[in-house]
Amino acid sequence: MAEALSGEGRLALVTGATRGIGLAISRRLRRRGHRVIGVYGHDERAAGAAREELGSGFIPVKADLSRVEGIAPLAAAVDGAGGILHYLVANVGVTDKTPFGEVSPDAWERVLRTNLTVPFFLVQALAGRMPEGEGRLLFIGAAMGRHPHGLSLSYGASKAGLHFLARSLVKVLSPRGITVNVAAPGFVETAMQGDKAPDHRRRVEQKIGLRRFADPDEVAAAAESLLELGYVTGGFLAVDGGYGCE
Repeated sequence: MAEALSGEGRLALVTGATRGIGLAISRRLRRRGHRVIGVYGHDERAAGAAREELGSGFIPVKADLSRVEGIAPLAAAVDGAGGILHYLVANVGVTDKTPFGEVSPDAWERVLRTNLTVPFFLVQALAGRMPEGEGRLLFIGAAMGRHPHGLSLSYGASKAGLHFLARSLVKVLSPRGITVNVAAPGFVETAMQGDKAPDHRRRVEQKIGLRRFADPDEVAAAAESLLELGYVTGGFLAVDGGYGCE
């Protein structure tokens, strides 16, 4: 029988780990005593602050995950930390709010590459380092991958693809007892939402059942649950406050 991962000192890798949802997930993993390879793209200040807050068990690693070549340092970091990876959280993502008629091929491909292609090859590179019966893979999806939206079509398409990829990977990884799940937040109090005008924000809140944006730790709590459950795979957990139910 598969059991929850309750042991301490296990190794996790979280992408986009120094801000927002990724930082909140890293905090929860560290509270459980797990070591975290925290991947960040360019913000050295945020990486330093996360390292200071979370202690020596948080290992910041800089990598450009807008391209497949950026994965190589992560495999090396896992090997340097013992080579056995229990938790893999693919959280990093980008958006593009260019109007439909002005979207360029390069901008479209950048979003699809970062949000869908790189996560696939990240799993390809690291799944072999996950122990049988104990590996946990979690994708951070998005409500915009479920609900049609006229802004940032590339973001919605990439997240919808990520959701399907997770279910497809169940076929590949279940024989080794590795679970694959998705936590799909809606609107969260992160830097990505910081540029919303007050009237726009109010209109969005009216579409959310709970009438507010989520705190990153609320998403992290859902992520933590999926990481600790041994008999949930192919699961999709909407963490959107009832977005679209109004």
